[in-house]
Amino acid sequence: MSRKKLFLTGLASSYGLTGLNFLYTLISVPLVLRYLSQSEFGVWALVTQFSNYLLLIDLGVSASVSRLLADHKDHKDSPEYAKVFYSSFLVSGIQGLVLLGLGGLAAWLAPGLAKIPDELRGIFSCLLLGHVAVTAVSLAFRSLASPLWSHQRLDISNLGNALGLLLNLIGLGSGLHAGMGMYSLLLGAILGAMPGLLVPFLACRIFGYYPKWPGFSHLKSSSFKELFLFSRDIFIFQCGTQMASATQIVLVSRFLSVESAAAWAIATKAFIFGQQLSNRVMDASAGALTEMFVRSEWMRFLARFKDVVGITAWLSSLLGLGILFFNSPFVAFWTNGRILWPAHENVWLAFLLFSSGIARCYLCLGGIIKEMTSFRWIQLIEAAVMMGLAAWWLPHFGISGILAASLLGSAGVSLTIGVTLNSRRLSVSVGSIIAWLWPAFCFLAAGGLIAGGLDFVCPIQGAWTAGLLIRSLVWLLLALLSFHFCLRPEIRREVFRFLRIKSRLERRS
Repeated sequence: MSRKKLFLTGLASSYGLTGLNFLYTLISVPLVLRYLSQSEFGVWALVTQFSNYLLLIDLGVSASVSRLLADHKDHKDSPEYAKVFYSSFLVSGIQGLVLLGLGGLAAWLAPGLAKIPDELRGIFSCLLLGHVAVTAVSLAFRSLASPLWSHQRLDISNLGNALGLLLNLIGLGSGLHAGMGMYSLLLGAILGAMPGLLVPFLACRIFGYYPKWPGFSHLKSSSFKELFLFSRDIFIFQCGTQMASATQIVLVSRFLSVESAAAWAIATKAFIFGQQLSNRVMDASAGALTEMFVRSEWMRFLARFKDVVGITAWLSSLLGLGILFFNSPFVAFWTNGRILWPAHENVWLAFLLFSSGIARCYLCLGGIIKEMTSFRWIQLIEAAVMMGLAAWWLPHFGISGILAASLLGSAGVSLTIGVTLNSRRLSVSVGSIIAWLWPAFCFLAAGGLIAGGLDFVCPIQGAWTAGLLIRSLVWLLLALLSFHFCLRPEIRREVFRFLRIKSRLERRS
């Protein structure tokens, strides 16, 4: 399969998975709120966040082994390919066991850290232990899927994750209907984890992506050295990423309340969905960009990376406009009025989506070219800035305080440093890089002014149909204008070509 076809297939399946994830969220949140209280939902949101923190025990091995396998994927029978794969498999198994032990410690300490109400602390600890056990099994066998990334077969990984979402929803609904209460969420997580392990394993076996076992005599200390040196940098980077993106809900719970944490978890779903959509462009391109770099196709690499940044900036601005126009009425309708999200909070979310999406493109470049030394501390600095400002502003400004802190951390640290470092790596001036982003930023800023005007002139309360229709028409007009002015003609032609190919694939399926 050609590189372009692999990219298009991976991107199409990634967007299909994102759409399915969105549908899962649309169905699951009202379903859970029908059976559980807002506090109970907030407890589960905290459980998943603490599990994600503990997953940092991966130490960056999963990401590093995929990148290292890409160096040798053209020679799958070589001993280097086998050493990288089986070294990571042994390390992941040990990490899974360590994660189980850390889960017990977290179940004891976390309720006090997040200020969980006394009546919910027992079930919180039980759910956290169960969720950590599921996560530990997934971590222990995660390296079985690592060859798929290096061979640019994201479509297979996405298939496993899609099946996992369906099983998760089935388990969740069945458990709630059977009266399992909050344990229904754990049942869904258990069922949802299975396809993500089985589908990649079967696919790699069928396509011959697994190397032959080299024997323990070949797995000496040198076999693990490169893996740990590269994974060390990735681990530091991932720690910062986790702290910068997932600490907010814990801070909200501690400084405000568990109910506020539940409101945060629900009202930021559209933001998370927007991040997933904008990030898919880089995710689907990373394998191909890595292959270009390994094969020294430098000019093609630079041109393609510029296209990825341009498309991500345009898509992030478009999705940010969607948050500005629709997030507040969507949250009110979705929760049947139980959660109300102020419209002014969407301004922070929209620009945070734009900043974080573009910053991620530049930060991911360090992993692609295997030079993470300069990038590994950036996300930790962002997290430190965000947490410091949030702890200061949250008691005074509420949700706006933590959103402002997140935006300042993302734009002021990650985006600024990422652009500066990569301008040197790519031998492109900072001004040229800003020029890639400037049209999309201008459309987002203009859309923000228009959204504010609509909230003042034509508020949506009391006139839902007319208000939504006007917003939809304005958003569609801005989308068409931004597509023309923010993307180069070559990219527009490739987007149209991609949509035609996707349409053909859907008709065949």
